[in-house]
Formats: sequence, structure tokens, C-alpha cells
Amino acid sequence: MSVPSITVVGMIDMANTAHGWSTVAENYADHYGDELADKPVERAALGLFAELVDGPVLEVGSGPGKTTDRLRRLGVDISGLDLAPGMVEVARKAFPELRFEVGSMLDLPQADASLGGVVACHALINFRPDWLPAAFAEFARVVRPGGHVLLVFQAGEGFTHYSEGFGHSGLDMDAYYFAVDAVTAQLEEAGFAEVVRTVRRPQEGEPRSHVMLIFRRA
Repeated sequence: MSVPSITVVGMIDMANTAHGWSTVAENYADHYGDELADKPVERAALGLFAELVDGPVLEVGSGPGKTTDRLRRLGVDISGLDLAPGMVEVARKAFPELRFEVGSMLDLPQADASLGGVVACHALINFRPDWLPAAFAEFARVVRPGGHVLLVFQAGEGFTHYSEGFGHSGLDMDAYYFAVDAVTAQLEEAGFAEVVRTVRRPQEGEPRSHVMLIFRRA
């Protein structure tokens, strides 16, 4: 599979994204609190993933670390990785017993076939669609055969630009939405096979359906 290169524009987008999430990190963590408290479908997906996965797991786009901690409490050997240094700082303060590092899912620090699984809960939100093959190729590189990937994302098409949010202005970030079949096709192209697909319809205040996919490395 050919992996597209990230252009200079893409690098600027990533830098803006890292800066934006670092800026809002503390307010974001406070705003959402226990964001899974009213999401039993997402909790069930995490529980199923915890049952299936065997070996160390990396959560990419781990943000303030709350999903990472929930999986830890479900018995998963897990660490977190996030593009935004501010998010990593918030996560380390909140969960000092866990390991969080700054990094990109397009260049994971893990060795080939060293992980039992990868989790990406809304981690693709700032990813342009043409970047997905590169990310999934990295997942395939680090997840050993028989390992699993859990993806959670908002279904749809197009993107929304944000110049402010969570009490801050001066942001420059795009939020992207993905067609379910397009994502699954690219995961299969990267060497994963579908295990579970769940689509949760929008709850009050949510504009889009949320998709949960579990795939297994062939």
C-alpha cells in the first residue's frame, strides 16, 4: 500500500492543531468531566475491546487521559500519546500512574508488531481524509497479528472550521467527519478485518451519529 506524504500545508495544520488543543486543554478537561457517564454504548465498546485485546495498548489522541484511565481500570495495559503538549501535561497531572507522551499517530514511537492494540477515540477529528491511509499504515505496523484497533468517530462528510472554543479565541483548527464505509475500506486495505461495527444515533445536543469500529489485524 502506498502511503501519502504529509505536505507542508499539512504540517502547518498539525502545528495549529497541537497549539489549539494545548490552549484549550484545561478547559476541555473541565468541561467534559466524565464524558462517558451518559454514553453506555461507548462504555460497552470499550468493555468489549478490553475483553478482546491481549498485550500492551496505545491510545492515540489520548487528550486529557480519561478514556486511557477507564481502559486501565478495565485491566488493559495502556499508555497514551497526544499531539498537543498541553493535553499531555493535563493527563499526566490527572493520572500520574499512567504514561503519556507527546507524539503523532503518523509516526508512532513503538516498534513493529509490539502492541496488542491501538485505540483512537475521536482522535481522527482533525485529520484530513487523505491522511487516513498513513495513520492506518502506522497502526498496522505497530499492532501484531491478531491484535485489535478501536476507532470512535463522528459520521458524516466535510469539515467545520473552529476559530474559538472552550473559552478561547484565536484557534485555527478544522474538524473532519468521515463516511463509515470509507473508513472501513481503508482499514481493510491496511490489513485489518472488521469485528464489530456500531453506529449510535445522536443524543441531545449532538449533531451527528457516533461510530465505533473494532478491527482485527490479519
